[in-house]
Amino acid sequence: MNTKRQRLVCILLLSQWLLACGQKGPLTLPQTPQPNKAPAEQPAPADQPVVSKEQ
Repeated sequence: MNTKRQRLVCILLLSQWLLACGQKGPLTLPQTPQPNKAPAEQPAPADQPVVSKEQ
């Protein structure tokens, strides 16, 4: 019955975990799916400079 809440909580926890791991490094990851998270971190900062240039 609480599957929606569980999904939201999991997504929030994963997002925070990915952000923390992205700053500290993939060494904190106990599992091996590191390459999947690394490319996701690169496009995010690339969008920020584009917006700041327009302003």
